[in-house]
Amino acid sequence: MLVRLLEGMDRKRFDNTVVSLLRIDTFAPQLHRLGIRTETLDIRGGTTVISSMPRLVRLIKDVRPDLVQTWMYHSNLLGLVANRFAGNAPLSWSVHASELDFSSYSLGLKLLFRLGARLASIPNATVFTSYPAQQWHESLGFKPRRWQYIPAGVDTSIFRPDSNARARLRSELGLPLDQLIVGIVGRFHAQKDYPTFLHAFAELCRVVSKAHAVMVGVNITPANRELVQLAQHLGIGDRVHMLGLRSDTQSILAGLDLFVLASAFGEACPTVLIEAMACGVPCVATDVGDSARIVGDTGKIVPTRNPSALAAACAEVLASRCAGASAAARRRIQECYSLEIMTQGFADLFEDLVGRRADAEVSTASMERAELAIEDNPTIAVK
Repeated sequence: MLVRLLEGMDRKRFDNTVVSLLRIDTFAPQLHRLGIRTETLDIRGGTTVISSMPRLVRLIKDVRPDLVQTWMYHSNLLGLVANRFAGNAPLSWSVHASELDFSSYSLGLKLLFRLGARLASIPNATVFTSYPAQQWHESLGFKPRRWQYIPAGVDTSIFRPDSNARARLRSELGLPLDQLIVGIVGRFHAQKDYPTFLHAFAELCRVVSKAHAVMVGVNITPANRELVQLAQHLGIGDRVHMLGLRSDTQSILAGLDLFVLASAFGEACPTVLIEAMACGVPCVATDVGDSARIVGDTGKIVPTRNPSALAAACAEVLASRCAGASAAARRRIQECYSLEIMTQGFADLFEDLVGRRADAEVSTASMERAELAIEDNPTIAVK
């Protein structure tokens, strides 16, 4: 989402620098092609967080930014501390999750979250990507000065229908053209709930004889024994294709007959759901984050962790798919979740925060001049 934002911003108005806490091998080439200065702190563990802080402070002092935008919990807190030491530019936080299952995360993240709640009133604004995310954070003690809603957006000129994608994907998988492919994209994590997806797909295969599943994401490969064994146990091993992390996600999405978001928790504004719809692919999603708001009446929403409901919805959408439904899904993204809408949202926020600081500085300077005038001329009366 950050890379897409930087791609869409007007570089005549905004000069961006990215500082990554971790190594950014995956996205560094894209940022370099955009001509964006990119630095990494290469944090590898708890001890390197402290040792990296002086460098982060120096980087902020070197850039002298008009505004600092941080991205998710770790950078929110580190950015807050470093920015205070580096000049205290206007600061905007961002939160991109809702209803996290903390049992799936480290103790460090739990403590980080609690500390973030205590400090949330310090930044000038906090960006949230879905209303459930805002409500959940508020319920856990986040009370920022200002909430700013900016939904995720995708470049609909890249994520678009492709009449050749269907044949390309089936050729890669060695499948006939008449096979129906259901896709899911996401890293191997409890949040994405691949077990529910596989159980639902097994049920779907009982009523849709030509169904195949394509799974894309980090650690979603035949080397993942947990997923492979579950697929074999369910009797669908020969129908499940694990492609791992791919750089051509838009081509894969455009070749699907149906996209599924099976997440159990934690989603705010699922970008991959928006990408699939922009490609004109009908979607079935679990009721997490803003999924229902995104899908609208173009697809189906089902409860989380319910394989039977997910399978039934998939069967219904596959049976009723038509060109009209594809066009409606894409049109909804163009109207509500385009890259232009997201980019404009951040641009308006940035200019507002920087403008408010400038106004405050002018007001302070005027007050100082007035105080000097009073000292120089004690006959002036101030009412």
